[in-house]
Amino acid sequence: MAENTVVFTFLSGLVLLAIVAIVLRLRTWRRGEEELRGTSTGLRRPSSADQAVAEAIRSPTTWTVGFLLLVLVAVAGAMAMVGALPVPESVQPLVGTVLLILSAAVFGGFVFAGVYASVRSRGYGSAPAFGLGSLAVGLIAMTVVVVRLFFGL
Repeated sequence: MAENTVVFTFLSGLVLLAIVAIVLRLRTWRRGEEELRGTSTGLRRPSSADQAVAEAIRSPTTWTVGFLLLVLVAVAGAMAMVGALPVPESVQPLVGTVLLILSAAVFGGFVFAGVYASVRSRGYGSAPAFGLGSLAVGLIAMTVVVVRLFFGL
């Protein structure tokens, strides 16, 4: 049984590395960004802090490192839940709650990002896209609350 676990862990790691390699190979870089941004008072040059944050957000390396950290936190939490990591019994419910919140945040983020990208690709502005993305996440949250109340969970 332990041999199967090691094999599956190794194969999962290979799949993860393949996904990272594919994403890094297929990444697209934005070129020719505008030097000036519109503001309510006219045009201004973005500050170096704005440029640094924008470059970090657009960098595939930042997203890859963030994803790997998210995976490490999830794996460590799952291992703590099943007892593979020595964690006091009083902390285990907190670990379960953190894993649940982390999973909900990732799922909500994917739903929001998907709706936002879909609305933007249809030619609408960022305000309707943000509104519909928020509406989708809110409807999912409300559905979870209704199901919990209905089934008494």
